[in-house]
Amino acid sequence: MAINRLSSSIHRNRGWFWLRDRILDAAVCLELMYQLKPPELINKLASRAAHLLATGTGKLIEIHDQVHVFYKARSNIAHGG
Repeated sequence: MAINRLSSSIHRNRGWFWLRDRILDAAVCLELMYQLKPPELINKLASRAAHLLATGTGKLIEIHDQVHVFYKARSNIAHGG
């Protein structure tokens, strides 16, 4: 399921909601891969992504903040914000 969602998020490029659907597919993929559940879903994912991808302290903070922005977008889409 995670691979299917990731593939869908990469290849989805048409339709009225294509960008929103791409964000939701990517978020579902990450939640499945990392087996994340509330509470603290966003902080856990942001921390894990930052430590995995960052090359220095500045990048660690930048990636952490980007994940928060991504999940805010996901929440707005999923909950009608």
